[in-house]
Amino acid sequence: MGMGGTRSETENSCLLPIEKGTCRGAIRKFAYDSTTNQCVPFTWSGCGGNRNRFRKKKACERACRTELN
Repeated sequence: MGMGGTRSETENSCLLPIEKGTCRGAIRKFAYDSTTNQCVPFTWSGCGGNRNRFRKKKACERACRTELN
């Protein structure tokens, strides 16, 4: 995530469910949780999942700002 795209694509990504992926890794990422309206940490497996995944909390908050308000 965070590799570009239009604002609406990013906002739609923020509404996707948090998915850990399908591999065996354990990488700390952040995702937007639409039920709490917050960017939360989660463990990503290293592959799979969806675009609701950010390296840093600030990047998540910046991308999903419209949902946060």
